[in-house]
Amino acid sequence: METRLPRILVRLCLWLCVLSAVCLSLRGSVDPKDLPKPSGYVSDLAHVVDPEAKSTLEDFCTKVEQQLGVQFAFVTIDTIGDQPIRDFALDLARTWGVGPQKGNQGVLLLLAIKDRKSDIETGRGIEPYITDGFAGSTLRSMRPDLQAEDYGAALIMAARSMAAQIAQGKGVAFSISFHSHGPLDRFMKEEAEFQAS
Repeated sequence: METRLPRILVRLCLWLCVLSAVCLSLRGSVDPKDLPKPSGYVSDLAHVVDPEAKSTLEDFCTKVEQQLGVQFAFVTIDTIGDQPIRDFALDLARTWGVGPQKGNQGVLLLLAIKDRKSDIETGRGIEPYITDGFAGSTLRSMRPDLQAEDYGAALIMAARSMAAQIAQGKGVAFSISFHSHGPLDRFMKEEAEFQAS
């Protein structure tokens, strides 16, 4: 009888460990299908983008879609748990249907704020212009603004960079401009310098 009790305790402990692991993995998962559908180009689910920057991005993305035929989606989320960011971003882009079906010309930029992860995913029609190397370079150039927790500035910089790259690749003249007020004035100055070069 004494040897049965330790066996039962060992089995019970093993089952509790398995159950705990399952519960922890479920708790850390976010399903893209459960997220609210976007109402614009910027889905700030983490509430980290200031209204001014969001408005600027919305206006800019409208111009991108009108002039380049490309749909941008900028998404911030608190956490995606332990999921790989690329898998989550791809699932989200597919779930939301980012980009026109004809030509598959969509770009999704995802920031998982608490995870400190970011990703850019493109539709097949954009891959010749926004390569993995270019996407990685864009994400790296966002780091100073992300570290300063200026998420709006980081997203604006990425939007401008990707739009310029796509316009150049497509051979389309694109008027890159931002409507700016207050702290976003520096982007207008940078834009003027960018277009002059």
